[in-house]
Amino acid sequence: VNTIIIVISHGVDVEPGAMGDDAAAAAREGEGEGDDDIEDVDDVRRDAPATTTTTGTNAAADDDDDGVDDDDDDRAVNASKARVMSRSEMLERLTRELEETETLIGRHESHGKARGGGAKVTTSESGAWSYGTETSKGRHHSDGREMFASVKTGATAIPSSSSMKAPLIMKTATGVSSTRIKMRGVLVVAACACVAFLSLSAENSGQRARRMIHQSSLSAMACEEAFAPARVGTWPGISQQVTNIVAATDHVYILGVEDCFSENVTMRVPSQWAGKATCVNGKVLDKCTSDHTGVYFSSHYTRVSVSHGMIIKAAKEAGHKHVTVMEADATFDTNEELQAQTVTDATHLISGPTTAQLGRIKLGAASESHWNIIRLGFRPHLFEQYEVRKAANGGGYVEVTTGLLSDARCPEQCKCTEIRKDGQLCMLSSSGCDLRSSEMYIASERAYDELLGSLFDGTDETIIDHFVLQNIEHSWVMHPSRTVQKDLDIPVSLQKAVQSMFEERCLI
Repeated sequence: VNTIIIVISHGVDVEPGAMGDDAAAAAREGEGEGDDDIEDVDDVRRDAPATTTTTGTNAAADDDDDGVDDDDDDRAVNASKARVMSRSEMLERLTRELEETETLIGRHESHGKARGGGAKVTTSESGAWSYGTETSKGRHHSDGREMFASVKTGATAIPSSSSMKAPLIMKTATGVSSTRIKMRGVLVVAACACVAFLSLSAENSGQRARRMIHQSSLSAMACEEAFAPARVGTWPGISQQVTNIVAATDHVYILGVEDCFSENVTMRVPSQWAGKATCVNGKVLDKCTSDHTGVYFSSHYTRVSVSHGMIIKAAKEAGHKHVTVMEADATFDTNEELQAQTVTDATHLISGPTTAQLGRIKLGAASESHWNIIRLGFRPHLFEQYEVRKAANGGGYVEVTTGLLSDARCPEQCKCTEIRKDGQLCMLSSSGCDLRSSEMYIASERAYDELLGSLFDGTDETIIDHFVLQNIEHSWVMHPSRTVQKDLDIPVSLQKAVQSMFEERCLI
């Protein structure tokens, strides 16, 4: 950024006509002084062999005051040292001139604001900034300061100050195009570019891969082959009531690891979902996202979460207003039946209430988002006692439930208002309630962007049921959970126990 500022600021050609009278006079005076300095440089170079100074070693050569020069060798040495000293002085003088030029630019900018004037910057046809009519290449003195050796094209090269790291800018006489530039705007752009570069360079490979996935379409990542129409059949344990609720959504996505195109796939869906259910192969998603980004997520939980994000991405691209997302290994609790009124309330909520009230809950204006997420499968982790252990099937750590927190109270964000007394559908008071599990949920299009942002702009610790689903506002819960998890660190009996604690302590 420093280099950009120096190059641009010294490349400004102040136009007297665009400034006030005082500034124009100062500009002409500055130009005259600059020309004098350049002529002095040429004089120094031409007269250097016959010039001596009265300081340092050269003064000692004539300390006898006899008026007679020493031999030719001494004169050559003195002349050479005089040239060195003159160039050093020249560098200091021209450095001061550059500083005066910067001051003049600042004065011009203040006048420009009052009069609508601007600074003129000239560029060559090749796009290079220019000032003068010759090119330069750098060489260094023993004292570390940089000088420029000139390649003559009709003028004399101007050395840069010691702080400049970019070639000095020279004004080209022919083949140039002029453009007015707002200096502050240029500096802001340069600063923004620097900040953006630093932000991107601070990303780790996992974050960069998530960002690439977020910004790419399914077709661009060649991930469309992971999605196939689900085959109709029987899903063990699913009730007709749950089937009807899911059928009310625009589409159903079932995430698994089977080959969805195979006739032998075991995952089958009820006939009511025919034509609106999609089988999603998580292994294919792992591969296509890895091929696209060059990063393979080692954590099983991260890969599953990315797959959920890909499903939401597919729903958004397809224009679905609401979708059901399920995991193929979801096991339905056949001992828990849904009431007919719960089915009616749920389908009414999904399709969009036409009234301002649903049971005991005031929904407000029709334009408000009545719901964003409906959790059909959930686990009240807030009532679980757990230990943090290293994950057995991937990187990172997991929370392993070991018992119940019998004295735990229901936090305010987990208070859930029921639609009807002794009903099975309630609305959480706010986001932030720690309900785990991503086995089964319904997502509104209003939640798509937040889900995608959380899943793809997060860190490697961002998991679908850990600080993603929990943080969605306007979340509803169908209780007790329609599903249980058999392949989990917590037995089914303990899962049901925490469900009961949630209903006893959080329902209002």
